[in-house]
Amino acid sequence: MISTLVSRPLPNLTIGTKKILNIPILSLLMLRGRHAAKDGMHLVASSPLEQGLDPAVKMGWRCCVLKRVAVDGAGTSSDSEREDVRVREISARKDRGSLIPADDTTTDSDSPRRAAILPNLSDASITSRRMREQAVDELLHLQILQTLLFAPRPGTLILGTGDAKGGQFNDLGFLGCVKMAVEKGWKVELWSWRKGMSRMWREEAKKCGWSRKQFRLYELDDWTGEVVMERESSGGRRSRRR
Repeated sequence: MISTLVSRPLPNLTIGTKKILNIPILSLLMLRGRHAAKDGMHLVASSPLEQGLDPAVKMGWRCCVLKRVAVDGAGTSSDSEREDVRVREISARKDRGSLIPADDTTTDSDSPRRAAILPNLSDASITSRRMREQAVDELLHLQILQTLLFAPRPGTLILGTGDAKGGQFNDLGFLGCVKMAVEKGWKVELWSWRKGMSRMWREEAKKCGWSRKQFRLYELDDWTGEVVMERESSGGRRSRRR
């Protein structure tokens, strides 16, 4: 999400300022009053980070930061480099997490579950020619599939991405995970910037005949003033613009 924010200018934002996501506001917007249960909210990024993740940790997100790896001329990493991918899990405390009960007003453990997932807050513009992120999307694919496998009954999957391509280690990609979720009776909410939303999402929804109750797209552009903070290039104060 932050990659799109940095690389593709959005309307009503000041040119020349650094844009970062207001993670607490974005979280509240995506959850819309629904309470998170244990181990349901996941955020994955690659280092170096464009913005800190402390606000996400305080809200109960399980944050993982993956080390970027060197690639060869063909754009693929060697076997030894793949083994060198390191995962650093950030946790405010061991019992913080978040699966969202299907009933918005209860936290009964027997209730269906919802999961909120926000991928890749790292800035693509800082990636050098020889360094690439690896397994960021795939780690989120795994979390989605584990949720579908272990949840007692279908709920709502909340996913923050516009990417519909297959991953390096998982050809299904986010689109394949969402198709599986809908087939298993889950409702899916997809959040993305308008310019970062792959047309494959709408094409697949039309092809599969998904109703708005089964699959719904939300464009973050409608809430730019709330979810984006601008920071002056000189390192000055931050401000939000509406």
